[in-house]
Amino acid sequence: MDEHLLISVIILTYNRAELLPDLLSSVTSQVTENLFNYEILLVNDSSTDDTASVLECYSQRPGIRVLQGLGTGPAGARNIGISAARGGWVAFLDDDEIPSPDWLFELYMTAFETRADIVAGARELHICPPPLTKLDPYCRELLGEELWYTERTMLSKYRYPNTGNVLLSRRVFTAVGTFDESPISSSFGGEDVDLMMRARRAGIQQWFAPGAKVAHITPRARTLSRALFRCAMRQGCGAACSDRKFFGVHRVVLLCFLRAGVSIFRDLWDLTLLRPFRSPAVVQARICRLSRTAGYLLAALGQLEPRFVGRAVRNRCGFRKSRRTVEMAAPTR
Repeated sequence: MDEHLLISVIILTYNRAELLPDLLSSVTSQVTENLFNYEILLVNDSSTDDTASVLECYSQRPGIRVLQGLGTGPAGARNIGISAARGGWVAFLDDDEIPSPDWLFELYMTAFETRADIVAGARELHICPPPLTKLDPYCRELLGEELWYTERTMLSKYRYPNTGNVLLSRRVFTAVGTFDESPISSSFGGEDVDLMMRARRAGIQQWFAPGAKVAHITPRARTLSRALFRCAMRQGCGAACSDRKFFGVHRVVLLCFLRAGVSIFRDLWDLTLLRPFRSPAVVQARICRLSRTAGYLLAALGQLEPRFVGRAVRNRCGFRKSRRTVEMAAPTR
């Protein structure tokens, strides 16, 4: 079989043993219409729960391989998957998602018909149990919801695929390399956007396939205000690190002033004068925007003086640190 008709589905998992059975039940029953075959690579990034036991039950099945990560985070674990993949195409899923039956087929057909080397799919939040209050669209996107378009569309500007739902040709890794494992790119969970930015700068087209949908299983604790503010701050930190890498320190300092100005005149001003007239969802979204700006400023300071600020920012807003904090949070405001 031609390797280019084989898709390697890579799933990184870390301490989500209870979600894996539903995820793998869906991934192992994907529609292919006999147009391609696929293998499944499960990378256990040094989980401390029952993940290893759950994966052992699947490791003997044809087409499924279990790999052991080094516990260094998402970038390193996904690179292990890429190194072991046999397919000419690589698809990524997160361990808290459930793909639709035709998820992989829709990604493949979009890549085939548009000749794109990168195709992203849609992600819809499934909050369990339902949130206590309605979430603003900005907050839903913070949590990973990506329902950007209703038709196939070439992505541009600030829209970048992430590894929660994407298909890539191996040509991408040949052209721009794999995920950057350095702290500046991976400390805050932004290694996927970093890869997509490098790909776009290299002229590689990125398309969005709305039919390739996954349900993003989201615990209610992540929708609480404190968790959302931390998430927004982490994303701001990631944006500052990305800007530093691609544009340099001077660009980051300039953007600090611009972001601070926008936040003062748009968000802080709105909260100060109009808060009594705003819905709780809008107020929450405004504070999230301010938190994202604060994260950007903190990370920028950390890059200017990493000995005193950088480590503290990573400890507070790091990707795994934020997730552990949410998982331990009580479901109260």
